[in-house]
Amino acid sequence: MLFTFLGIYLLIVGVNGYKFLWTRYVFSNLEVIRKYPYLSYDEKMRIKLHRDYDFVMYVKRNTPDSAVIVMPPLSVKSIFRKNNGARSKLWDEYFLYPRKLVYADEKNNPLLEKGTHIMIMNTWGYDYLEKKYGIKYTRRDPYTVLPIKVEKR
Repeated sequence: MLFTFLGIYLLIVGVNGYKFLWTRYVFSNLEVIRKYPYLSYDEKMRIKLHRDYDFVMYVKRNTPDSAVIVMPPLSVKSIFRKNNGARSKLWDEYFLYPRKLVYADEKNNPLLEKGTHIMIMNTWGYDYLEKKYGIKYTRRDPYTVLPIKVEKR
């Protein structure tokens, strides 16, 4: 056990990546837990992740577990956070599992053709629906999730 703790200590002190993870995630998570001990998990996540968490939970509530969600490319800007957040497939998969996610610009991914929903982000997605499926929407909410296989509007 002593060697394990010594190994972890040496990693944290000697490797910048581990030092970053330790200070950024371990200490910041402990700080939130200590500062707000009686909050629920959702409330703590909302404090830590802000509107990204709210948006991803909205997507989760409005899609079935079997959904294949087409996400905007990373080049689409978000008004939420500049890095990762709801724009990151890896980040979203953690919260949206068992739903499957695919970026709209992943041309070789077979999931792209099986998409059941589209994640609208900063109004990206309406033109994609119109070009690819002929679906037009007159109302254009900046952030939402829509089914792909619907009657034309």
